[in-house]
Amino acid sequence: MIELVKPGGLVELVEAFFDESWESGNGPALKKFDEMMLALMEMVGVGYGYATKLADLVKESGLVDVEERVFVVRYGQGVEDKGIREKSVKQMVGTAKVVSGIANGLLKEKMSDDELRAFPDLVRRELEERGAVFRYVGVWGRKPAR
Repeated sequence: MIELVKPGGLVELVEAFFDESWESGNGPALKKFDEMMLALMEMVGVGYGYATKLADLVKESGLVDVEERVFVVRYGQGVEDKGIREKSVKQMVGTAKVVSGIANGLLKEKMSDDELRAFPDLVRRELEERGAVFRYVGVWGRKPAR
């Protein structure tokens, strides 16, 4: 990707920041979502804390003026704007459908087929009733001018 950027151009990456040390306060369905993400990140070989390495990777790639910010995004009930609240629920439920589908083979010992099928609806209910928060990391840097 960096090779495609013109000299002086910016590259920005934003990734979900899953970290076992952070207590989100999310409910049981979204804590289960975190467990699924852990299993998936381990399966693809990047590990749970892969986003913590982004700034170093960007620096190693040759970008300069690299900056990093960690931020929290609210979903569902915790979002004041009704339109954005509804979109946040829809986005997270869609993600829960994909993740539970992929996790089906990974979590057989932790979740039954029925639990995996019901999971997106549990996520929707939890978001609508109590909301949730997730952390993201943004990293950006500039490709040096020649």
